[in-house]
Amino acid sequence: MQILEKLNSVLFSPLLVMTVLLTGGILFVRFGYLVFTRPGRTLSAFKKRGKEKNGISPFKSVALALASTMGVGNIVGVSTAIAAGGPGAVFWMVASALVAMSVKYAEVCLGVSARKRVFGVLHGGAPYYFEKYAGRALAVGFACLLLVNSLTVGNIVQTNALSESVAASFGTDPRICGALFFVLCAFSLMRKNKKIENMTSIAVTLATLLFCVFSVAAVARSFDKLGQVFILIFKNAFSFRAAAAGGMGYTASKAIRFGVTRGIMSNEAGSGTSPTAHSLSSNGPAEQGIFGVLEVFVDTVVTCSLTALVILLAYGDSYSGMTGMELALGAFGKFFGRRAEVVLTLSVAIFAYATVISQFYYGREALFFITRKRSARAAFDAVFMFLIYLGSVMPVGILWQVTDLNVCVMTSVNCAMILCRSGEIKEVTYAFYNKVSKNKRNFGEEKTGAPARKRRYYSDGSGI
Repeated sequence: MQILEKLNSVLFSPLLVMTVLLTGGILFVRFGYLVFTRPGRTLSAFKKRGKEKNGISPFKSVALALASTMGVGNIVGVSTAIAAGGPGAVFWMVASALVAMSVKYAEVCLGVSARKRVFGVLHGGAPYYFEKYAGRALAVGFACLLLVNSLTVGNIVQTNALSESVAASFGTDPRICGALFFVLCAFSLMRKNKKIENMTSIAVTLATLLFCVFSVAAVARSFDKLGQVFILIFKNAFSFRAAAAGGMGYTASKAIRFGVTRGIMSNEAGSGTSPTAHSLSSNGPAEQGIFGVLEVFVDTVVTCSLTALVILLAYGDSYSGMTGMELALGAFGKFFGRRAEVVLTLSVAIFAYATVISQFYYGREALFFITRKRSARAAFDAVFMFLIYLGSVMPVGILWQVTDLNVCVMTSVNCAMILCRSGEIKEVTYAFYNKVSKNKRNFGEEKTGAPARKRRYYSDGSGI
């Protein structure tokens, strides 16, 4: 465990930070700036209503993706980042999210472009564009990483945080909590995909509204201290103390590492998970890519920031010895007393439920890409259901190191693919924003100088 922790802190976490920031920066310069510099055209993507016979509605697809990202990481992950990296981690969490929006946009575009209909049902996600551009072997390998992510981050980590929250709030035995959550999830997961999509859209909307209203009320109670909190965040974000070997200071390096890594763990930008959900949308690549930007904004810029503000308004920088759910419960408790435990636990429960059922869908889709055998699907269903209960009663210390490593590998490989195909994504983006490329070729024109062919955009994303 110590070796894995050392590797994560010295090698993999810095690699994850550099990969996402570098990829996001390159993509922003190439085409990502258009999302912000042409707001009218960007907002037009939210006005379109696709026909569900060509896929699910854009709202349901982004709700399914948000159900995966809007998990306990928005509460426990933020608390852990602040406890480990200081108040400055909040700045880097938000800053990295703004950069990561271009990465999320790009991977969603690719996911929509590569989706397929199999037996009349729409399937998509990162494995499909890996197969399209890099071959079957690498695509299957990435699908295996998605399976691991589904069983760990999307299952065990969520249920463990839920049982921890219930135990801290009400003293409930984790075994009882695990059994009840198992029954609830079993009832939901054995339904058809259409039912899962509907349930996640309702659950994530309810949980997000409940948590945001509760957090805004807490911030409003200490609004006069908000300026001091922002000063504390910026001061710690750029506080450089001499490190033993020189270079970047210790305080700032921790703030950057924990802020960026926990932000990425929360919004999953670049990891290749959310294209599975977004590929179901009836939208085209660029339009659905904008919904991917919205996903990152709601998850990190709004929800994670609210969590961080409540914690820092409650404790400032005096939270030594507390972390995770304990720190979050204590912060909200300072504003609302016993009611905080009930509301926060309920929010965590709904977030965990939405994440588990969406990640169950992600895992099934990854397995479907690898093999279409019913026996494999039955085995996955059984293992996933068993881990729902196991996650409630087992310690997950080492599992965080495994998940960090898995996410780092997924993100590094996926970002490399995104950069390799950024030319196609740029052309799709330019076409959507009616911008002419510098080479003055119409989209679809051959390099030989042949007349441009009018490129049609179908609901299945063909045209890239």
